[in-house]
Order: sequence, then C-alpha cells, then structure tokens
Amino acid sequence: MNKKIYSGNKIKKAGKKLINTQNDEESLEILSYWRALHSEPLDKAFKYVEKYGIEIDKNILLAKRLKRTESIVNKLGRLKGEIQLSTMNDIAGCRAILPTQKKVNKLINELNKKKVFEIFRDYIAEPRESGYRSIHMIGNFEEKSNKKNMKVELQIRTHTQHSWATAVEIVDLFTKDSIKTNEGSREWSNFFIHVSKLFVLFDDNPYINSLKKDNKKNENSNNLIYSKIYRYLVEQLRQNPKLIKDVKIVSKLTSKLEVLKKFNLFTSSIKFTHEQKDIVFKDGYILIIIDNIDNKVFNIETNFFDKNSFEQATEKYLQVEKDILLNKHFVTALVSSNSINEIEKAYPNYFADSTSFIKYTSLVQALDTHFNKGILNKWF
Repeated sequence: MNKKIYSGNKIKKAGKKLINTQNDEESLEILSYWRALHSEPLDKAFKYVEKYGIEIDKNILLAKRLKRTESIVNKLGRLKGEIQLSTMNDIAGCRAILPTQKKVNKLINELNKKKVFEIFRDYIAEPRESGYRSIHMIGNFEEKSNKKNMKVELQIRTHTQHSWATAVEIVDLFTKDSIKTNEGSREWSNFFIHVSKLFVLFDDNPYINSLKKDNKKNENSNNLIYSKIYRYLVEQLRQNPKLIKDVKIVSKLTSKLEVLKKFNLFTSSIKFTHEQKDIVFKDGYILIIIDNIDNKVFNIETNFFDKNSFEQATEKYLQVEKDILLNKHFVTALVSSNSINEIEKAYPNYFADSTSFIKYTSLVQALDTHFNKGILNKWF
C-alpha cells in the first residue's frame, strides 16, 4: 500500500477528479490508499457477522470484498454532489446469504440487538425500481493505524434474491449493459422487474432448498422435489391471480431475449484453471482477473494473498485496474472467502454461474405453458 498519508480533502478531490479523468495516476493511488484502509475494519465486520450468522445457519454463505475502482468511480459519477469518495459507505462490503427469508430476518434482528450494524436500506420491504431485493446494513469499525471508524456495508439476502442479483450482474458484465443502475436495455430491465415479483414465490416455497446438486444419483429425488415446488407455485398463483400476468410476461421475454440460451453461452465462455478450485484458502484475499481472449471466450486467473500479504494484494489490484483502463484486462475483483468454491457461490457473476436462476426461470416458463394448455384453469 502507498506509504503516504492523504488528508480527507485530498481524498475528496481525488474522487472528483476520477469522475472526469479515470486514468489520473495520483488520484488512482489515493483511491487505492483509501480503499486499503478499509481492510482491517472489513475483517472485523466479517468476523462479527460470521459469529452470529453461523449460530442461525451453519451453512450460511459469507464473503467480503473491496469495491472495484470502476464501480467506485461510476457510483461517484452517478450520484455526483450526493456522495464523496471520503464518505462512500460501501467501499468495504460483506455479504451474508441464507436459505430463507425467516433466517434473513433472524440475523437482522440479532444484529439489531447488538447495535453494531444499523439498517441503511430495506430493499426487501421496498424493492428498488429494478426489482433488486436485499437488506443493506452499515456498521462502523475501527482502523487502528488511522484511529478512525470506517464504514462497512453488509448485504443480507436469500438464495433466491441472490440468484436474481447475480443474473443481473452477469448480463451487465458480459454485455457491458447497465441494467443494475436502470440504464440498460428496456426489454432486459422489464424481464428482471417481472422476474423479481415472481421470485418472491420461491422465497416462500418450502421445497426450494431441498434441491440437490444435479447428477444422475439425485435426478429422481430432484424430479420429485420439482413436482412439489411446482404444485406449491400453482397454489400460490391461485391465491395471487394477478401474478399470472407476470408469468406470461416473463415467459414471453425469456423466449424473445433467448435468456436461457444466452446464460448457458456466458457460462460456456469461461475457461477456468480447475486445479485452483481444489485449493482451500484461509484468512486472505483472492484477486480475480478475467481476460477477454476474444468476443466469445473469457479466461479467469486467480491469485491468492494471505492475511500478511495484503499490501502486495492491493498493489497488484491497483496495477490490474490500471491495465483495465488500457484495455489489457476485462474485469478484476479482490474478494475473500474460505475457498474458490465458496467465492463462486458468493460472487457467481464472475464465473457466469446462473444455475439457480435458470432453474427458477424454467419453472416460470413451465407454469405459463401449462396455463396456456388449460391445465391450471381449474384453479381460477
């Protein structure tokens, strides 16, 4: 990390300059310095959430990351005048993903009791216009060397909500669209808005988390579970007939946009070093670098840095981000979990993994097909 210490005013000015000049060398160094100061508070926040999260669900999916330069600068530009680099509250972020809304609520209540995190935005009770659903909490954690409290954002969501958010990011990542910020393709945006409404039904579905990883051994078991999921969805539609319109819109746009085909193409375009996936990482960060080999193939490279090598990690992270500005790389991210496999679950957008999203969307299409054939008519 840069050994220089920058004042708050210097940090603000760097953020403002990067909005218009993204490759300004000094401003990028200052941003990297400020971002790196969030590492220690982020570690503290992560351990805190882990402590209480595991008590609620031992299989809770947890991960942490330092926000990408591109995302920081884009947010500063989008909210120009509203936020500063020095006051941005999501430079450091934790993610907690649980199987049900009930468990999400339980973790939120537990954290509220401790008064370390406070709800910043409840996007489940009031989803974003895009359809995004999640709880955002903000906590203050000390950075000892600077003797300052730094803000850390915590996102808590269900597996279904996570699959939706991941799918949006995959489309944005691989098409260079901006659906996440309501600036992308209108048809894709409409698709995700209506999918979000229907995915609430999956959160309430008692059978959805019983699905096992697809293989021949689990095929018969999963078929039975899918049948139960499907019957439950039919009952939910009977109770909420207005949602049938959303089923029809999603089904129509799924076909028109070739959603399932495109997601499969995104996944098949990724080339990954499988040997690295079997390595278990402890107490460190993984730098993900995605290279666009050509328009159809993307290569993922991963570099692990242990907890004592964070300075090297941030230096490498910044260098790769500078290279991105020169079009040498496609995208990079500095994230952490206990293994590559867990990172794939927490940040599947970087691995183009839309498995869950495809399963849910296929079920919606099946509902529409059966309804059109009159199989559901008896319910209405």
